[in-house]
Amino acid sequence: MNDINNFRLAKVDLNDLEMVKAIGDLIYLTDPYIYPDMFEGDILLAEKLAYKLLSKETLFNYKNIKVAMLDNKVAGFMIIIDKYPSNNSELIRESFMEIIGKLPPRLNNVISDYFEMFANGWVGTQIMSLAVKEEFRNKKVATRMLNSLDNNTTYSLACIKDNEIARRLYAHCGFELLEEYVGYTNIMCVELVKKGQ
Repeated sequence: MNDINNFRLAKVDLNDLEMVKAIGDLIYLTDPYIYPDMFEGDILLAEKLAYKLLSKETLFNYKNIKVAMLDNKVAGFMIIIDKYPSNNSELIRESFMEIIGKLPPRLNNVISDYFEMFANGWVGTQIMSLAVKEEFRNKKVATRMLNSLDNNTTYSLACIKDNEIARRLYAHCGFELLEEYVGYTNIMCVELVKKGQ
């Protein structure tokens, strides 16, 4: 059976603890330069915090997430936002305090140097995160997620400049270079845009 025939997009179910845990893993895996800093290099911490981050009005709010399912398992996700949540930073900090009683040492750096740059806006609708679990890669999960986007809407996303695999995927799905910039931890990044029809 072709794996792609078992693909579907789902909404986040906050009552499905396995789905919430899988989304915590995917948040952590989205970008190796950002989220390990945020979660102190501990993917289990991302899993513990997932419910709080999904249920509050943060960038990670469950309403902003499309979950890719393959054979009824969480294979990947996309976080899509139209505007930056006004209390994002405070609510992320609050979530950490509620779950672990402290703020990780580099959390404020992630918030000020990464998340806050989104407060200045972007072109169209922002794909904040896109990740596929390792065991589901090379099954066109990311392609199917990107191809599910509304063709009438303009989307943008950021990517590490040297990530050739991701850049080929995004180009294949219609994204074009908008600009290059120095990102978090001084890594060269690109902003890519797919214009709506």
